[in-house]
Amino acid sequence: MDENIRRAVSLCRDEIEQDAQHRMSFASRRALLLALGPQELDAKGYGIELTTGKRRRLLLALLASRRVAPFWARDFGTPALENLLALVEQYLANAVTVADIRRRTDALQGGLFNDPQGKDQAYLAGRAVAATGWVAVGDELLSTQAGVTPEDLLHPEDPDLWDPAFFAAGAWAGGMPWCDRSAKPG
Repeated sequence: MDENIRRAVSLCRDEIEQDAQHRMSFASRRALLLALGPQELDAKGYGIELTTGKRRRLLLALLASRRVAPFWARDFGTPALENLLALVEQYLANAVTVADIRRRTDALQGGLFNDPQGKDQAYLAGRAVAATGWVAVGDELLSTQAGVTPEDLLHPEDPDLWDPAFFAAGAWAGGMPWCDRSAKPG
């Protein structure tokens, strides 16, 4: 394992062990994701190329999302999440384009605006997989850009700034209890 990754993992583990509720801050999450490799962004701020860093971040997103995708099939009875994850794997094998993933992710994201009707675990699994699709389309949002400040990245109120593993953790937990406004961000 690369020394930068090892150091970032160690710092995250220390933070989790020292936090009374065993949480990791968004700052540490972003540092760990950046340690997986640099971002190469185009003029619009998208990581279109499948660089080593983007590939690693995408593999991590896939691992997290695969664990919770069955919640969707259980509650909604559709293979939508599995289909998108399979498409992302095809992207990693250079068998499909970013445009293919963007269309499927847009469709899934649109469906997530419907009320989950008490199926929070499945909804959060859907958000994890949609976020994985967005990593494939443009990489993680890890640096400031138009409309995104450093404060937004450290204490994001907007779920669009949350990474796939964060949504997957929420799905696994059956909700987002750590998102209580009075709790420590992250």
